[in-house]
Amino acid sequence: SSFQGLSIRWYWGDKVNSIWYNPQLHSAIFQTLRLSCYTTIIAVPVGVAFALGINRWRDRISASFNFLMILSFVVPELIFGVALYFIFTQMPGLRGVGLGTLAEVLGLVSWNLSWPAIIVQARLVTLGKQYEEAASDLGCTQLQTLRRVMLPLLMPAIFASAILVFASVIDDFVVVDLLSSTGATQP
Repeated sequence: SSFQGLSIRWYWGDKVNSIWYNPQLHSAIFQTLRLSCYTTIIAVPVGVAFALGINRWRDRISASFNFLMILSFVVPELIFGVALYFIFTQMPGLRGVGLGTLAEVLGLVSWNLSWPAIIVQARLVTLGKQYEEAASDLGCTQLQTLRRVMLPLLMPAIFASAILVFASVIDDFVVVDLLSSTGATQP
């Protein structure tokens, strides 16, 4: 093939082959965006709380949770997906979840939870304890310190992790949603 230039034809210019005019592609894109938003809204706050907890809590259990946080970087996505498939279809308590949007969101949140946790934990390590100690010396409670001091300092890390989670979900699900919306069998 030869390069013929850049075009937006495949998004909305072509009435036959573009994403905007093909109903299956159109619904796959919107389902992907919906999953990305749900996953980002759930995974980022939970990951930030997870990072704060691991940073404050120093013992063997904390080390175990730290290992679990890194697990999604070690385990291949295919193995993780197959394990979640068996959990959602075979476990008696989770059979009601099914294999729809809820199962996809739960799987994506558990897979992408490590992004915000690792990024925020790295930011917490660089910040140190001096800001919290200064806020405590000035009379702030722990909740006030978190809300007025730590969250503004962590906001760049939280924003970066939200972008990574959103992009990761889009990367994972465009093809899967396309296969499920066209009725093709998934590999």
